[in-house]
Amino acid sequence: MTGLVLQFGPAALLETFIEGLGQAGLYVILASGLTLIFGLMGVLNFAHGAFITIGTYLGAMGLFLLSTPEASGVSAFLPLLGAFVLVFVGLMALGSLVEFGLVRRLYDRPPIDQILLTFGVATVLQQLTEVFVNLFTAGTSNQAQTPWPEPATYGPEIFGGTVDVAGLGIDGVVLMEILVGAVVVAGVYLFLTRTRYGLYIRAGSEDDEMAEALGIDIRRVFTVVFGIGSGLAGVAGTFLIWQSTYNVTVAIGAQALLPAFIVVVVGGLGTFTGTVVAAAVAGFFFEFGVLLSTNVFDFVSLPQMLLFILLVVTLVVRPTGILGEEEVGGH
Repeated sequence: MTGLVLQFGPAALLETFIEGLGQAGLYVILASGLTLIFGLMGVLNFAHGAFITIGTYLGAMGLFLLSTPEASGVSAFLPLLGAFVLVFVGLMALGSLVEFGLVRRLYDRPPIDQILLTFGVATVLQQLTEVFVNLFTAGTSNQAQTPWPEPATYGPEIFGGTVDVAGLGIDGVVLMEILVGAVVVAGVYLFLTRTRYGLYIRAGSEDDEMAEALGIDIRRVFTVVFGIGSGLAGVAGTFLIWQSTYNVTVAIGAQALLPAFIVVVVGGLGTFTGTVVAAAVAGFFFEFGVLLSTNVFDFVSLPQMLLFILLVVTLVVRPTGILGEEEVGGH
């Protein structure tokens, strides 16, 4: 029974470690917007998955319009950068509009009202996305559930191949996830700690009434944060185009929302540092599950099951999460 033979050599463990870093980078991108919104505003944003879905399709459109399947080298990365900018700006504008027109009206209401509102927004946005896909694919509603024709082929050539790292063939998209995940972590950290607006955000998360008394327009801060969180969700959606475990369908956001919530809860609701730590832990758990399911158990759902085990153990041992506090959300 060769399936029971362990093949955990140094090369396999190193490959698992590198791919775990890549998965952690993806989880950071998926969860950072969610944790920023909850950390400052105390809003558990169930529309986050819909923003991820829109980001996926908008990113695919950007690649279709700006690139070609034959593009390679720098000429392929420039369209990708353009697609990221398009997605971030577009989703930031949409998120800001949702916050300004809907969410801010419920800040003084019970949390369940905010959850129901964002869940309703998610449903409407998903249906509108399906209508949009039908119009541009000249299909029926059933066709909206099938993948677009290989949008990943329009990205940089490295995304579809492997890169030699210490003698290992690592998928190029994994290295890109590590890079972009690190950029997101550094960017959010510097924004929160080294800019005046970041100071306003941290002040508002601690005591929004005192921040307003000092002249800070806390409502504008909330709108900006919601917009940034939505923009990051869109960028995460664009990355899912190259993920073999995801299909580019209108349900992709709901599929990605679950691990994002797991990372946010495990790290501690509302703490960005906790989200980064939890993303790393979850990434390694997931890839270790892949290693086990490939070499030991014939159980393809093992990686996802390990994520749920991580969640359950965290809630039992430390209900507030790895770096969570008893109370989050300033308003």
